Amino acid sequence: MRALEAFLIGVVFSLFAAYACASTLLAPPAAHRHAASRALAWLLLTSDSAPYLPGLASRVLEAVPDAAYLDFNGTRTQFANATADVTIRAVWLGCNGTLRPVEVVVGVKP
Repeated sequence: MRALEAFLIGVVFSLFAAYACASTLLAPPAAHRHAASRALAWLLLTSDSAPYLPGLASRVLEAVPDAAYLDFNGTRTQFANATADVTIRAVWLGCNGTLRPVEVVVGVKP
């Protein structure tokens, strides 16, 4: 009975050691995607007319400092060169009660 108990304690310890090593060696996923989507959501909540006013590129760059590009109404504004980027999309439905959907696409550097 003592041998079985010692064996099970060894199994539990080895499982714990394996999970502890894996969690410390493997890096957690980057948070840039979540940060950028939160920044765009904040921009959407604070100004419903942001894409309909001039200066959208500067507002996006202020809200998302790691932005690589902004694609708005088919025109792309390049902020930085990035070999790989994550695309975040936001859709504004309109401002002041009008229905004019606009899609804003922001590329974020990893």
